[in-house]
Parts: sequence; structure tokens; C-alpha cells
Amino acid sequence: MKEFLFTCLFLHIHNTLCLKVIVSGYNSKVVTYDVHGTSLSPADEWELGVAGEAMSWLQMDGDHIWAGHEVSEYEGEPFSVVSKWKVSGNGDSLQRLGYASTGSTGTAHVLVDKDENKVYAANYGGGSLSIINIINIEKNGIFSQLPPNVLKYEGEVCRDVSHPHQTVIQGKKVWVVDLGCDTIWHYYLQDDGELESTGRTSVQPGAGPRHMVIHPKKDLMFLLCELQSAVIVYR
Repeated sequence: MKEFLFTCLFLHIHNTLCLKVIVSGYNSKVVTYDVHGTSLSPADEWELGVAGEAMSWLQMDGDHIWAGHEVSEYEGEPFSVVSKWKVSGNGDSLQRLGYASTGSTGTAHVLVDKDENKVYAANYGGGSLSIINIINIEKNGIFSQLPPNVLKYEGEVCRDVSHPHQTVIQGKKVWVVDLGCDTIWHYYLQDDGELESTGRTSVQPGAGPRHMVIHPKKDLMFLLCELQSAVIVYR
């Protein structure tokens, strides 16, 4: 089954604010659509070649895009990567600014926390979470040259092998949604930048948790489970 990512992008083109939907998937293209009320119309198509391979997740950051690549190697080097791109010109092209190895494979989701200068990569294929540092955040941020910190879930008693599919943060609290282990892993970001494990929430067996959303005002969390086609609500 092919999976595509849809996200909204606000672009300033000739001093006009345009709402676009940007789409990526398991290929080397990124496509944008203009939003007209409740309808979409094709706009730009960016062919990125091998540098844009399998962008499984995008996070918008002004006119920059952070992307995770769900691959086992990138440009001849082992492991998947997180890359950063800039929308250039009149929005008609993407320029890659840099990338960093995750130290694992099959990155399914990327979350950039600019408050803590961190990038979290949930590696579905590698059964792990990668934490990559960002530097010069006041200048839009670049990747640290230090190797990522990789937390592996090998040896855990799971229904399947570990398949982390998303990272969610709230302040210094960090959660990792693990589809293969039917588990949400809990962490707390310490002052030294290390993640401290604070427990786990076991989801009903066979649920296959994939994505979670925290209510913006209430102490509620909604968990989407892929294998049982269910939404579970937690307090």
C-alpha cells in the first residue's frame, strides 16, 4: 500500500499569501496544490532525484521543510536520514540545505523541536528512536556534526518487532508511538539533553498504534490504531 503525506504550506509569492497543500510519498517527487475554498488544483511539481527519495514525512518551518526518508541507505551511505530544504525563488523549486544520518533505517516520522534544539526520528524499519541535535537555531538551524543518539527497542517483548511510527512532545515530555509493540514509550527530556525513560503505556494487543494527538486544552489524548481501525481515548 502506498502512503502519501499531505501538509499545508503558506508561501509568500509576489507579496501574496498563498495556501498550498504539499504532498510527498515513496518516490522522488514533491507536488503542491493550490487551495481554493474546499477544492484543490495542481500547482508545482518538484522532481528531486535521489536526494528526495522516499520522503515519508514533512514538517513545515516557514519557507523551510524538514523531511524524513524511509530508506535503508541514502546516496550510497548506510541508514536513513533527516534532510532540510528551502523553498526558493517564487516557490517553484526546493534546495537541499543539508541532511543528517539517523543511525538507523526506515524513518517513518520526523518531529523538530526548535525549543529544545532537537530532531526526533521514529524509525519504523529500524525499531528505534533517533535524537539529532540542531545548532544555530536562531539562523534557521543546521544539523550538528555529532552522531545521533539512537534508542533501540530490541529485546522488548512485543507482538511484532518494534515499529516506532511517531514522536509526540509536550514541553519536556516525549512519547514514542510503537505500532509493532502495541506500546507508547514515555520519556522526559532532562536538562543535559538526555532522554530519561519514565515508563510505558501498553495498548490493547493487536491494536497497532500509529499516530496520537493531544487535545490542545484538555488532558486528553487520542490514539489512532491501524490494525484494529480504532481510535482510543486516554486521559
